[in-house]
Amino acid sequence: MHLLHYFELTLTLDSEKFSKLFNRACEQTELYSDSDNDDKYIDHSLASKGIKVTYYNKSHKKKVKLTINFDMLDDDKPLQKLEKHVDNYFNSEYSLDDFRLTRMGLIANLDVRERWKVAAYLKVLQRIGKVKGFSPSSDFEHDNDISFCLDGNSNGIKFLIYDLEKTAKNQLMDFIMKLLKWLKSGSMKNLLPQRIIINDSAEPSNSGDALRRILLLTILPQGIIAYNRSVYLTV
Repeated sequence: MHLLHYFELTLTLDSEKFSKLFNRACEQTELYSDSDNDDKYIDHSLASKGIKVTYYNKSHKKKVKLTINFDMLDDDKPLQKLEKHVDNYFNSEYSLDDFRLTRMGLIANLDVRERWKVAAYLKVLQRIGKVKGFSPSSDFEHDNDISFCLDGNSNGIKFLIYDLEKTAKNQLMDFIMKLLKWLKSGSMKNLLPQRIIINDSAEPSNSGDALRRILLLTILPQGIIAYNRSVYLTV
């Protein structure tokens, strides 16, 4: 069983102080906007150090959040390393003490050995009626049929267990459909390839290879094959 620990730290600022930080970040690195949230911008410049910086530029409340993967920090002195990274990123204007802990996550990857057991475990959990201090809930990132979720009534705790493989497949499909929609937009038509050739000469070595091949063969619409260049996709 592999455990992953992450923490979320939040800094709330007024408009002037937030704008100063946000504009400086825009000048120093590329910020990625969230397609589902126009007020959310992500800075991945500290990703190699296990830190994601997110700017929330909302009209009523300005926030900067740090999502920290402690597994990627120095094992001997993780707190000292984190303090140093935060100090350097904010040019000593803000320190770790200026942030408050707003979320903590403990994620365990449970190996149940056989694929069919995953669905069996979920069915047993989904039959649970009541758990003291918790209410049945759902998570927008995971379909209800492949997950089980409980929200604490007053303790701020959320319990979520889900089928990792099926979730990954669903998210991959969603990403590809969004990518295709973007590629088929009017501004991208001249950049599309004339044809897409699937290299399926070799037998798939595992279920992942087979999945990638099925996805490419089934969801690529014929309308995309219409322009001047060729792209070879090896799966």
